[in-house]
Amino acid sequence: MLILIAKGYTVTRGRLRKKTLLKIAAFLCCTSLCMSSCFYMKESFRSRKSSLHYESPAGYGIIGLRLVGWAWFVYAVIFTMMHYPEKSNFYTKLFLLYSLWFLSAPVVILISTFIVPKWVREKLLNSVELFISIGAHFVFFILTRPSKANKNFPYHVRTSQVKFYSLKKLQL
Repeated sequence: MLILIAKGYTVTRGRLRKKTLLKIAAFLCCTSLCMSSCFYMKESFRSRKSSLHYESPAGYGIIGLRLVGWAWFVYAVIFTMMHYPEKSNFYTKLFLLYSLWFLSAPVVILISTFIVPKWVREKLLNSVELFISIGAHFVFFILTRPSKANKNFPYHVRTSQVKFYSLKKLQL
Protein backbone atom coordinates (compact mmCIF):
# COMPACT_ATOMS: atom_id res chain seq x y z
CA MET A 1 0.00 0.00 0.00
CA LEU A 2 2.80 2.39 0.84
CA ILE A 3 4.52 1.77 -2.48
CA LEU A 4 1.24 2.46 -4.31
CA ILE A 5 0.80 5.76 -2.46
CA ALA A 6 4.45 6.64 -2.96
CA LYS A 7 3.95 6.08 -6.69
CA GLY A 8 1.13 8.63 -6.50
CA TYR A 9 -1.83 6.27 -6.78
CA THR A 10 -4.97 8.09 -5.55
CA VAL A 11 -2.84 11.10 -4.62
CA THR A 12 -1.58 12.51 -7.92
CA ARG A 13 -2.98 10.04 -10.44
CA GLY A 14 -5.91 7.70 -10.71
CA ARG A 15 -4.16 4.87 -12.55
CA LEU A 16 -0.73 3.31 -12.66
CA ARG A 17 0.91 1.75 -15.69
CA LYS A 18 0.49 -1.99 -16.17
CA LYS A 19 4.25 -2.47 -15.96
CA THR A 20 4.30 -0.83 -12.52
CA LEU A 21 1.38 -2.92 -11.33
CA LEU A 22 3.12 -6.10 -12.51
CA LYS A 23 6.28 -5.15 -10.60
CA ILE A 24 4.28 -4.48 -7.45
CA ALA A 25 2.42 -7.79 -7.86
CA ALA A 26 5.72 -9.66 -8.33
CA PHE A 27 7.17 -8.03 -5.22
CA LEU A 28 4.05 -8.94 -3.27
CA CYS A 29 4.29 -12.56 -4.45
CA CYS A 30 7.98 -12.75 -3.48
CA THR A 31 7.21 -11.33 -0.06
CA SER A 32 4.31 -13.75 0.47
CA LEU A 33 6.42 -16.71 -0.64
CA CYS A 34 9.27 -15.70 1.64
CA MET A 35 6.91 -15.22 4.60
CA SER A 36 5.34 -18.64 3.99
CA SER A 37 8.72 -20.33 3.79
CA CYS A 38 9.81 -18.46 6.90
CA PHE A 39 6.90 -19.76 8.94
CA TYR A 40 7.46 -23.28 7.56
CA MET A 41 11.13 -23.10 8.55
CA LYS A 42 10.16 -21.76 11.96
CA GLU A 43 8.24 -24.92 12.65
CA SER A 44 11.06 -27.14 11.40
CA PHE A 45 13.65 -25.23 13.48
CA ARG A 46 11.45 -25.24 16.58
CA SER A 47 12.43 -28.84 17.24
CA ARG A 48 16.06 -27.70 17.33
CA LYS A 49 15.22 -25.20 20.09
CA SER A 50 15.43 -22.12 17.89
CA SER A 51 12.97 -19.57 19.15
CA LEU A 52 12.49 -17.17 16.25
CA HIS A 53 11.68 -17.51 12.58
CA TYR A 54 14.09 -14.66 11.82
CA GLU A 55 17.01 -16.92 12.77
CA SER A 56 16.66 -18.78 9.48
CA PRO A 57 17.61 -18.04 5.87
CA ALA A 58 13.99 -17.17 5.09
CA GLY A 59 14.01 -14.71 8.00
CA TYR A 60 17.03 -13.00 6.54
CA GLY A 61 15.17 -13.00 3.22
CA ILE A 62 12.26 -11.17 4.84
CA ILE A 63 14.62 -8.58 6.26
CA GLY A 64 16.19 -8.19 2.81
CA LEU A 65 12.79 -7.83 1.14
CA ARG A 66 11.82 -5.21 3.70
CA LEU A 67 14.96 -3.23 2.82
CA VAL A 68 14.26 -3.62 -0.91
CA GLY A 69 10.71 -2.40 -0.28
CA TRP A 70 12.10 0.61 1.58
CA ALA A 71 14.49 1.42 -1.27
CA TRP A 72 11.60 1.20 -3.76
CA PHE A 73 9.48 3.39 -1.47
CA VAL A 74 12.26 6.02 -1.29
CA TYR A 75 12.68 6.02 -5.08
CA ALA A 76 8.92 6.33 -5.64
CA VAL A 77 8.53 9.18 -3.15
CA ILE A 78 11.44 11.15 -4.62
CA PHE A 79 10.18 10.59 -8.17
CA THR A 80 6.64 11.70 -7.24
CA MET A 81 7.90 14.76 -5.36
CA MET A 82 9.97 15.81 -8.38
CA HIS A 83 6.94 15.66 -10.67
CA TYR A 84 4.38 17.03 -8.19
CA PRO A 85 6.15 19.57 -5.96
CA GLU A 86 2.82 20.88 -4.67
CA LYS A 87 2.45 17.58 -2.78
CA SER A 88 5.85 17.84 -1.10
CA ASN A 89 4.35 18.61 2.33
CA PHE A 90 2.41 15.33 2.35
CA TYR A 91 5.19 13.26 0.79
CA THR A 92 7.86 14.60 3.13
CA LYS A 93 5.84 13.50 6.15
CA LEU A 94 5.01 10.19 4.50
CA PHE A 95 8.69 9.61 3.69
CA LEU A 96 9.98 10.44 7.16
CA LEU A 97 7.37 8.52 9.12
CA TYR A 98 7.26 5.41 6.99
CA SER A 99 11.01 5.22 6.47
CA LEU A 100 11.09 4.74 10.22
CA TRP A 101 8.49 2.00 9.85
CA PHE A 102 10.37 0.19 7.07
CA LEU A 103 13.64 0.30 8.96
CA SER A 104 12.21 -0.48 12.40
CA ALA A 105 11.81 -4.22 11.82
CA PRO A 106 15.41 -4.92 10.74
CA VAL A 107 16.78 -2.74 13.54
CA VAL A 108 14.56 -4.34 16.19
CA ILE A 109 15.44 -7.83 14.94
CA LEU A 110 19.16 -7.11 15.00
CA ILE A 111 18.98 -5.59 18.49
CA SER A 112 16.92 -8.47 19.83
CA THR A 113 19.22 -11.06 18.24
CA PHE A 114 22.35 -9.73 19.92
CA ILE A 115 21.05 -8.24 23.18
CA VAL A 116 17.81 -9.90 24.31
CA PRO A 117 18.03 -13.40 25.87
CA LYS A 118 16.49 -16.21 23.81
CA TRP A 119 13.88 -17.17 26.38
CA VAL A 120 12.15 -13.75 26.16
CA ARG A 121 13.06 -12.84 22.58
CA GLU A 122 10.00 -14.14 20.70
CA LYS A 123 7.38 -12.55 22.96
CA LEU A 124 9.25 -9.26 23.12
CA LEU A 125 9.83 -9.10 19.37
CA ASN A 126 6.20 -9.95 18.57
CA SER A 127 4.99 -7.31 21.04
CA VAL A 128 7.26 -4.63 19.61
CA GLU A 129 6.29 -5.50 16.01
CA LEU A 130 2.57 -5.33 16.85
CA PHE A 131 3.02 -2.01 18.68
CA ILE A 132 4.90 -0.57 15.68
CA SER A 133 2.19 -1.81 13.29
CA ILE A 134 -0.60 -0.27 15.34
CA GLY A 135 1.36 2.98 15.52
CA ALA A 136 1.91 2.96 11.74
CA HIS A 137 -1.81 2.44 11.09
CA PHE A 138 -2.70 5.24 13.48
CA VAL A 139 -0.19 7.61 11.84
CA PHE A 140 -1.61 6.77 8.41
CA PHE A 141 -5.11 7.47 9.69
CA ILE A 142 -4.04 10.88 11.03
CA LEU A 143 -2.01 11.71 7.91
CA THR A 144 -4.88 11.06 5.49
CA ARG A 145 -7.98 12.12 7.41
CA PRO A 146 -10.18 14.26 5.15
CA SER A 147 -11.14 16.98 7.57
CA LYS A 148 -11.27 20.65 6.64
CA ALA A 149 -8.53 21.67 9.04
CA ASN A 150 -6.08 19.02 7.87
CA LYS A 151 -3.56 20.51 5.46
CA ASN A 152 -1.95 17.12 4.84
CA PHE A 153 -4.88 15.69 2.93
CA PRO A 154 -3.21 14.98 -0.38
CA TYR A 155 -5.93 14.44 -2.93
CA HIS A 156 -5.75 17.03 -5.64
CA VAL A 157 -9.16 16.52 -7.26
CA ARG A 158 -11.88 18.76 -5.91
CA THR A 159 -15.34 17.32 -5.49
CA SER A 160 -16.66 19.77 -8.08
CA GLN A 161 -14.30 18.20 -10.65
CA VAL A 162 -15.59 14.64 -10.17
CA LYS A 163 -18.13 13.57 -12.76
CA PHE A 164 -21.38 12.20 -11.45
CA TYR A 165 -22.69 9.12 -13.19
CA SER A 166 -26.24 8.17 -12.45
CA LEU A 167 -27.24 4.55 -12.32
CA LYS A 168 -29.28 5.00 -15.50
CA LYS A 169 -26.16 6.05 -17.45
CA LEU A 170 -24.16 3.11 -16.10
CA GLN A 171 -26.73 0.51 -17.13
CA LEU A 172 -26.48 -0.73 -20.66
